[in-house]
Amino acid sequence: CILGGSVTVQGLGGALKLNIPAGTQNGRVFRLRGQGMPNLRNPEQRGDLYVRVRVVLPTRLSERDMALFRELAGREPAGEAV
Repeated sequence: CILGGSVTVQGLGGALKLNIPAGTQNGRVFRLRGQGMPNLRNPEQRGDLYVRVRVVLPTRLSERDMALFRELAGREPAGEAV
């Protein structure tokens, strides 16, 4: 997530908004405290919900999109991919 943003994730009690910081890497895990399964001994308490980021790259890019990616690739240090 280069620019970051917000996403909606489905929790046990409904939809939750999760803010993703800019520069978040694929596979990063966020913990949403108190949004997980209820405690068996004390149902008033809830565990944590873990959300793993899965970045999906676009498959259909316009020529302008490709040109912008090429321009960005020229700014990266050698050996790093965009």
